[in-house]
Amino acid sequence: MTGLGSGLLFVPLFDFVLGDATTEEVGTGAGVLNAAQQFAGALGVAALGTVFFARVGPPSAASYLSAAELVFGLCAGVYVLVLLLVRFLPKHAQQ
Repeated sequence: MTGLGSGLLFVPLFDFVLGDATTEEVGTGAGVLNAAQQFAGALGVAALGTVFFARVGPPSAASYLSAAELVFGLCAGVYVLVLLLVRFLPKHAQQ
């Protein structure tokens, strides 16, 4: 479900992120945006994985649940932060 939601979101999002770019800047902007997206995704997985395994400690069902709750809470916090930052995107999509 997350992959489907991301796929439906990223295509129009790229158009809005590049909304203020001129025709000459769109190619460079798309390349930088793609590289930043890939880097941020890898960094996010590494950071959340580190938090998860640091929280697990001695393996038990309760420790895994506690670590998962923490990671889900952090993800929800990041989503709320991103939702607040959406207003700074250009108001129109790239044509």
